[in-house]
Amino acid sequence: MTPEPDLPLHFGRFRLDVARRVLLADGRPAKLRARAVDVLVTLVERRDRVVSKEELLEIVWAGLVVEENNLQVHVSALRKLLGPDAIVTVPGRGYQFVAPVEGTSAEERSPHPEGVLPDARAARTNLPATPPLLFGREQDGLAVAELLGSNAVVTLAGPSGVGKTALAQAVAHRLLSTFADGVWWVGLSALREPEQVVPLVCRVLGIGTDDAAPVADTVGAALRAQSLLLVLDNCEHLSQAAAALVQALLHRAPGLRVLATSQESLRIAGEQVYRLSALPVADADVEYANRSGALQLFAARARAVVCGFTLTAENLAVVGDICRSLDGLPLAIELAAARLPLLGLDGIRARLDERFRLLTVGSRMAPPRHRALQAAFEWSYELLSDAERAVFRRLGVFVGGFSLALAQRVAADERADAWQVVEQLGALVDKSLVVAQGARTPRYHLLETVRAFALDRLAEADEIEALRRAHAQALREVLEESDRAIAHAPRFDVVMSALEPELDNLRAALGWAIDEAGDRELAVALFAATDWLWNETDLWREGRQWLQKLLPWIDDTLPTALRARCLLTAAGLGRVTMSPVGEWAAWAEQAAAGFRACDDEVGLYRTLCLLGQAHGEVTHEQAGRSLDEAERIEVRSWSPRLRLRRAAALELWYHLGNQLPKAREEGLRCVALAREAGGAIEVAALSNLADTERALGNLDAAIELCRAAITRAVELGRGSAAAHVYSTLAPALMELGRLDEAAAELHAGREVLVRAVGTAFSLLPYLPVLALARGEHRLAVQLAGCAQHTYQRTGRSMWPYEQQGCERVIESSGAELPSDSLQALLAEGAAWDEDEAFSRAAGEQAVNAAPRNGRARG
Repeated sequence: MTPEPDLPLHFGRFRLDVARRVLLADGRPAKLRARAVDVLVTLVERRDRVVSKEELLEIVWAGLVVEENNLQVHVSALRKLLGPDAIVTVPGRGYQFVAPVEGTSAEERSPHPEGVLPDARAARTNLPATPPLLFGREQDGLAVAELLGSNAVVTLAGPSGVGKTALAQAVAHRLLSTFADGVWWVGLSALREPEQVVPLVCRVLGIGTDDAAPVADTVGAALRAQSLLLVLDNCEHLSQAAAALVQALLHRAPGLRVLATSQESLRIAGEQVYRLSALPVADADVEYANRSGALQLFAARARAVVCGFTLTAENLAVVGDICRSLDGLPLAIELAAARLPLLGLDGIRARLDERFRLLTVGSRMAPPRHRALQAAFEWSYELLSDAERAVFRRLGVFVGGFSLALAQRVAADERADAWQVVEQLGALVDKSLVVAQGARTPRYHLLETVRAFALDRLAEADEIEALRRAHAQALREVLEESDRAIAHAPRFDVVMSALEPELDNLRAALGWAIDEAGDRELAVALFAATDWLWNETDLWREGRQWLQKLLPWIDDTLPTALRARCLLTAAGLGRVTMSPVGEWAAWAEQAAAGFRACDDEVGLYRTLCLLGQAHGEVTHEQAGRSLDEAERIEVRSWSPRLRLRRAAALELWYHLGNQLPKAREEGLRCVALAREAGGAIEVAALSNLADTERALGNLDAAIELCRAAITRAVELGRGSAAAHVYSTLAPALMELGRLDEAAAELHAGREVLVRAVGTAFSLLPYLPVLALARGEHRLAVQLAGCAQHTYQRTGRSMWPYEQQGCERVIESSGAELPSDSLQALLAEGAAWDEDEAFSRAAGEQAVNAAPRNGRARG
């Protein structure tokens, strides 16, 4: 800080040269530490009032977190030197300098000649001597420094506690040698009124003002020829005043650069906003931890309270969970680490659901809003208008983000229509309480810690239940609109790209409707509109789990149309998760009856396509009649994705009817429709066509199609979409004698299937065929016994060629083994579970070849 006057101040035998930061006692330099002199200067410059401890800490230790006793030590040193009555303590308020001061006040003097800054500035800065230690912000620091080279004003924007002040200090230190006239820090957090901003900046820069001249003119004249960086810290509560000053100065001082920190932009011409995100936290090993800003920050703060703390392979997962749960927010991480001596790592992690009660032990030297996590967010919340607060707390019901359309549906009410919600959402984005991602179609989210705060405010407003219902109802509307749109949308993948991001919201809405509200119709309606979603995202297993919860509610007391849609979704999940055909075919029959009663042709069409694949429950002729009826209903203007359902069912019908050339024709049509529709359905179309090519004996073509399906699944980031490819790929390789490749693909397929549907039983029939090809007769019979028993026990049926393969294994091996041995081996295999079968097939005796699946549907 630089002086209020440019002449020395005298009190008693002391002379204070504010510009040079020198205190003389009887003409000789007093023995004081630099921080003590800074405390004295701060108190003398504000001698007309009490200066709070918080303000002193903010000015003297700007941006640093230190213990309060540091301040007390320096005040004691000053009293010892100046006398006990020079500085008084005002209980509950702070300190005041009360010794009589001799010298000319700023009001009694004219401005510096032509507004020129004082020459006596050896340091050219009021920054702390040492820059703060940054964790994970190196690239941010470089980027901000580079922006200041080409922009007059750069605003570091971000939520409270993200580390804006520390980064600004580090950047300012980095640029000290760049600005000939210095780098000057002005902290605004202690100010409360807009009128205080300009006087504080003038005091820091050592610029006297004259009531006869506009302040901006005076300051601008002083800075006109200067090459100087001005850092304005914590502008959010005084943003208009700060913006007005900066705008005025930039017009008059071309060599001036301004770095501001704020929760929102200044919104002035020439401003470049740099949004500071929380520190990323990924699943880590020790090597990654050494490069992770979040984990290193936790470790550093932990070492400050637990000597010798270090990140190890044993504690890394817990520390990662803590940092991840706190969104990588530096303030929250520091406050969590401070709890380590009391709670330990496991105790901190276990209590993060109550984070606002847990994280309340910040440094006494920190500004009040940074001593507790809740205080940090209350500071931000209080700066919002009433309308902004209402929208902010309502956005807390969203999980995993939200679209603009969903926000409008949920947050609007009789006081704020949908367009007003857009305005408030924009303000919340600008104020760093909501994160917007994506330039073309933005998606929004709250950091989980911010969301927890919003939910607390929602509870205070007694709006939790109403907003959760509004949230669930909005999800229902969006899902049902998408379900209807798919029948006519030329690009299925476009519809799904808007829907898939709402999976977390769907889960939250379903969970609330089922477990908390007990709202049967709303829960069933949400589930009924998810048929396409579960299939396209390969989350069949999860869809089946929701179905199990809802089954008791799906009865004939539901509205006919709703029950039919729900049964259609249930039947589709049953088919794709390889549930017993009789179960899901019965649901499809009931759905068809409901759609006929409602004259819903699209619903009936989709159901008939399912029934055309219910082989094993209906005859081949009955399946064909369902597909013939679907053909009569089909409209050419329907979307390629909808028409693909009949084409895929027809391909299978021809295949099972041994009309393989026709199956191939339909398969090629399926691939064309899938590519026209877009999305992961192309993987299934390629897989089905590969199966047909294999049946036709075109093994190389089948393998090539399988490889293409797997490659496409990887390109789409949807490896599980290729789950059923392996039941074609492995047999084709076996038929070509490429046994090792076949074995590798079977085990790779198993891992994919277990992740997708929880079981890989559909690959069991191929294990005995592989063992037989290798001449392992005993193992082949055991594996055949396992496959047959697994299908029988679960009420499922093998495809005819799979059953024939197992029978061929038993027949061929029977010729090599005694009859009593054959039966014993079949019985032994029947006692194996899926895990053991795959392990034995791989030549392992321990059951650890692949992740266990719990046999949830085995």
